[in-house]
Amino acid sequence: MSNLNIKHCSSAAFAGPDSLSQDMVAHNANMPMVVMVHAPWCGYCKKFLPTFQAAADGMRNIVFADVAESGDHQYKEGSGKETVSKLGVRGFPTLLLFNKQGKLIPDARLDRSSLEAFVKSLQTALS
Repeated sequence: MSNLNIKHCSSAAFAGPDSLSQDMVAHNANMPMVVMVHAPWCGYCKKFLPTFQAAADGMRNIVFADVAESGDHQYKEGSGKETVSKLGVRGFPTLLLFNKQGKLIPDARLDRSSLEAFVKSLQTALS
């Protein structure tokens, strides 16, 4: 089953994982957004998710969302596969940064990177 978890969002902007798109991300909240795309079968994701959640709890000026792609290898509506494909995710976990206008910042895409380094680069980019 798919999962979408959004923290610090001012409204319920997303109906489900497949509704998350580059044009919608952070638009309603007017805040930058960090999206972690992960899969339930991914060991790196399982280890990284608590760190991501701790960062989300500690940073109120950025919207954090985690999108869990379905473990099912066939496309089903709401599985998150459409979202993963649209965002160009090729591996798990993937961290994506969207600006206040909801546009993906392509150079900010990181795979299997430490969240601390990513957050520092966010703070530099947003200051």
